[in-house]
Amino acid sequence: MKKYFLSGLIALLQYVAFAEISEHVCSGFHASGILDVPSHVRDSALLHYDVNYYGISLEVSDSNTYIDGYTDISATALHQFGELVFELSSSLQIDSIFLGEQGINSFTHVQDLISFTPAVAMEKNELFMVRIYYHGVSGQSGLYSGISNRIDVEWGSRVTYTLSEPFRALEWFVCKQVLHDKADSADIYLTVGQNMMAGSNGVLVKVDSLDGEMVRYHWQSRYPIAYYLLSLSVSDYQEYSFYIPLENHSDSLLIQNYIIFLS
Repeated sequence: MKKYFLSGLIALLQYVAFAEISEHVCSGFHASGILDVPSHVRDSALLHYDVNYYGISLEVSDSNTYIDGYTDISATALHQFGELVFELSSSLQIDSIFLGEQGINSFTHVQDLISFTPAVAMEKNELFMVRIYYHGVSGQSGLYSGISNRIDVEWGSRVTYTLSEPFRALEWFVCKQVLHDKADSADIYLTVGQNMMAGSNGVLVKVDSLDGEMVRYHWQSRYPIAYYLLSLSVSDYQEYSFYIPLENHSDSLLIQNYIIFLS
């Protein structure tokens, strides 16, 4: 039996075309009076806060790009402001939004931007948490499509995976696509069929068996990470992992691989 290692979950290319990225001017520019916002920032209201944490919980399959779940964002207000704006593909449907424990009944979701006004303005240095539930089919054509599904001609297996560089993370989770704003940490929960395995960033801390022949993989990262590096990959993988001793150290390093076996 031959073993083929999964590769290319995160591809690094020397050149990225930015022609598809256009500046979007909306209420945030006028509300804040900021005129020199870089072209890669869709709305100046995205600059009102600093992202501390992403919590992504999604149900995913290897057969298509349909996703269902929520994103948590913990952030700190950089100054007083009234409007909150996040990014999510308009092809995904929002089910509900919560700011802390408070449900948000009035919001807009237009041109990949979610916008709402809290009942009370955010104060400088205020820490807040937003949870947004959503579902739907997303992804663009081409290599940098955010989330994709295909049957690999070499492996013969179907795979759902993400590739978000530079501004396609919004195709699968709620985010702030500003390059200099790195989250301090992230938790990614991926619920898949029991015959599937789900890979993501950081360390696999737990796998839970759920009802309906489903399992949930919990991946955790506790290092600063840019939004476009968060990822997922789902297929009928098998685990091939081992430890490597560290030179001049009593500990060892886990090398964890999800691979596809071909007969």
